[in-house]
Amino acid sequence: MKLQLAHWPVDDDAPAKPLPVLTNASTHDHAGFELYYLPLDICPVEDTYMGILELVETIDTPPLHRMLWRIFREREVVARFWTMPASARHHHAFPGGLAIHSLEWTTQSFIDTHRPLCA
Repeated sequence: MKLQLAHWPVDDDAPAKPLPVLTNASTHDHAGFELYYLPLDICPVEDTYMGILELVETIDTPPLHRMLWRIFREREVVARFWTMPASARHHHAFPGGLAIHSLEWTTQSFIDTHRPLCA
């Protein structure tokens, strides 16, 4: 496990010894695993957050996989994507609607492209 420490500032009257504060902990040496440390309820639609992360893990095209991990590590995406509606008035017009719509569409597309044509 890797730990990253920062020193907490001390008052002028306090002893000179700073108090260490844990700012980061990781059990993985690979970039990208920090997404699994976000709260599971970051998306108000149950199981959507883990569903998207698990779907990204199944992508076996390295450039696409890296691109998606980079996108989902962006602060703006974390701040908005998981809670945005997919529409203002129609399909998936509720908090988390964009994430659930993205998961449903991608999952269905994956199923459609891997289904035998003459089944």
